[in-house]
Amino acid sequence: MNIIKHRNNWPWGHSTIIIIEGGKGTVTVSFDKEFEDEATITSLSVHESARKKGLGTELIKLAEEEAKEFGVNKIVLFADEESFTYDWYQRLGYEPAFDRIYIDSPQIKELAKNV
Repeated sequence: MNIIKHRNNWPWGHSTIIIIEGGKGTVTVSFDKEFEDEATITSLSVHESARKKGLGTELIKLAEEEAKEFGVNKIVLFADEESFTYDWYQRLGYEPAFDRIYIDSPQIKELAKNV
């Protein structure tokens, strides 16, 4: 599998964009200086032609490996509980983390997993 990692440094922390299979899938994992023990998956994308072939699962695993490499204990992400991805993330071990309500998008929930 062809994997490219691009790391960025920001005033608030750093992030890594992971690209696989020539751009058919990407995931971004961000590390905030304020929350040193956790990382956030801020984006996940799989090209329509490459879906249902395990690329999304592979991207999540790569994001988790990246988090471990930086000594992070937990990964959080946000998902629409009305979307198929919400159940999919739970099958990958992510569990509801907080009961925050986002006024503009009450269906968006925070999920977390210890890595």
